Amino acid sequence: MFPRATYDSSLLILLTGCMVIIMINVINPLRAEEKTLHHASKIKTFTDDKLPTQQKNAASTYGLERLYQMAKDFDKNVRMAAYQAEAAGYALKKNKGVLLPQVDIYASGKIYDTKQPYEENYTGTDYQLNVTQPLFQAEALYNKNLAEVAVHREQLNYRIALKNLAMQLASAYFAILKQENLLISLQAEEAALQNQFSGAQLSFAAGTLSVVDLADIEAQYRALAARRIAQNNTLKSFYDGLSNMIGQQLDHLPYPEHIKLEGLRLQKNLHDFIQIVNEQNLELLQEKLAMQVQKIQYSRAKSAHYPELQLEASHQFSKRDDHLAVTQSTEYVEMSTLGISFHLPIYHGGSISAHADQQQALLRKQIAIWEQKKLEAEETARQRFREHEALWDMIAANKRWFDAAEKSYQATQSGFASNTRNQTDLLNAQSKLFAAQRDYIATQYDLIINSIELSSLSGTLDADFLQLLEKVISIKQ
Repeated sequence: MFPRATYDSSLLILLTGCMVIIMINVINPLRAEEKTLHHASKIKTFTDDKLPTQQKNAASTYGLERLYQMAKDFDKNVRMAAYQAEAAGYALKKNKGVLLPQVDIYASGKIYDTKQPYEENYTGTDYQLNVTQPLFQAEALYNKNLAEVAVHREQLNYRIALKNLAMQLASAYFAILKQENLLISLQAEEAALQNQFSGAQLSFAAGTLSVVDLADIEAQYRALAARRIAQNNTLKSFYDGLSNMIGQQLDHLPYPEHIKLEGLRLQKNLHDFIQIVNEQNLELLQEKLAMQVQKIQYSRAKSAHYPELQLEASHQFSKRDDHLAVTQSTEYVEMSTLGISFHLPIYHGGSISAHADQQQALLRKQIAIWEQKKLEAEETARQRFREHEALWDMIAANKRWFDAAEKSYQATQSGFASNTRNQTDLLNAQSKLFAAQRDYIATQYDLIINSIELSSLSGTLDADFLQLLEKVISIKQ
């Protein structure tokens, strides 16, 4: 028999151990699950309180609109398009100048000294002023028309360069936010699972958790950690792509507090939207201009048969001083002319007709290209429009899924506290909750990216639309 004091001490130790086991298996997991629920219930995508302090201060300086200005200043395609548009303006001035009066002046002075007797020794001065005015030159007129279309085409190319830049930048920007959301969610789930794994290790040491359950929890934890590492590397590659657009290294962005998508809901039906695309799509307008250029080329080729008329006027003055041994004399000659020159091509071996036929064939080709581009644009617009409608339905469905997953997790948490649900049930409910949250937020970003594509198709993707996107997401500065 043990002494009573020893018996009482052993009983006290046993009771204390039981209480510790209860705390390990109930209180500690519950605290971990409360933290998990806290992370999963944040539907407002990213918040700055999830960022380290150093990142917050730096990230607040980069908004979508400022990034667009930086990219526009850096992008070489935009600059080349701007220079090309400027050059087209000068080319138009040159072609217009050909149709205006042409004024030329010529002057010369001559001295002849043969050093021979009875031969002519003289000095001479000549002045001539010529003025020409084209009355009818079909080629020059068509060249001017081509230059005018070229100005519109290069201005359109500049708009397309800006549009492409805005689309690439905005798509990359929101793709990064989408990937950031995934990374933050994985980090939160990993932290919650780490707490559970720590509690499971204590439970296993106390003999209340099997080695199989412990191994299963550890496997989930390690797999999630590996996924988080891979996602972090993926995010870095997205940042590298955005950095290449602005010419500066960028590794963080300001996080939205919440997203207000109602401003992106389309107000047009499918038929009206396709009509807008046909009228305003920049690439289709570009093909229309290319077709217009080819029409002018065809007309210019036919005009080679047309006559040319030109008004010509000139005034000539000549002075000649003769220096002979016997006499000296001075002669003056002054003459003015006014006339019209006429030129009519008669026969050039059929080359003019062949060139016209060639341009007509090229015109038919350009019309076929425009029709094909139009069909492709309509099909793309139809697909993106239906994707837009489907994404609204998916967002609503994912919101319902998240609400259900949250309720399921809370019920499982209560069941775990009352010993009617085990650790595996709790882990599964937690995993579904985080997955539902990720899909719900990711679908919202998919809708934003889809809206960018729709704006690009309708020819409205510009700086004003980027300002609208900044109103869709609320940035905490």
